[in-house]
Amino acid sequence: IENSVIFTGDWKDIIGSFDVILASDVLYVPNGQIPLAETINRTWTGRGPCFVCDVRNRDKFSEALTSYGLAFTKRELRGKLATGKEYANDLWEIKRNGKQDISQSTISKALILINRLSPGDVLAMSAAVYSLHRAHPGRYLTAVDTTCNAIYENNPDVITLDAAHAMQAEPWQTHYPGINQCNE
Repeated sequence: IENSVIFTGDWKDIIGSFDVILASDVLYVPNGQIPLAETINRTWTGRGPCFVCDVRNRDKFSEALTSYGLAFTKRELRGKLATGKEYANDLWEIKRNGKQDISQSTISKALILINRLSPGDVLAMSAAVYSLHRAHPGRYLTAVDTTCNAIYENNPDVITLDAAHAMQAEPWQTHYPGINQCNE
């Protein structure tokens, strides 16, 4: 990703336009659900994915997306973290114009991205998958092995683990050690 913004504050204060929006744990304040939908509508170009993952039953958010003419698929995600703790979240995949075409060229490597963190972190990893395939169209085949593979079920950039293993894909453990210094 060439340009990215990590934002904390009032949704109405976000300016600019964004090809990709990934949000997790952002709908906990009931009066913030409608402003987030408005911000997505106002700032998202629709050229890349838009995913929001949060705890379940955020009906105001779904209603607001519909009111802005944004289509979405909402799926329940259930699973277990590496710690054994169970979770249940909703994942909204928001659409403007359908999926983007992926260029085809010579594939040079198959990868398995491994992530044993929370669903929000697994969702954030989708930005890396998206960016990898946009920066190097057709060069990589990518599978994921995560605590919440359902996030990637309909992702056009991701192949099945079985297919990846058949190709002797190279496993990559994903992590983000910089997060520990982000508030210093």
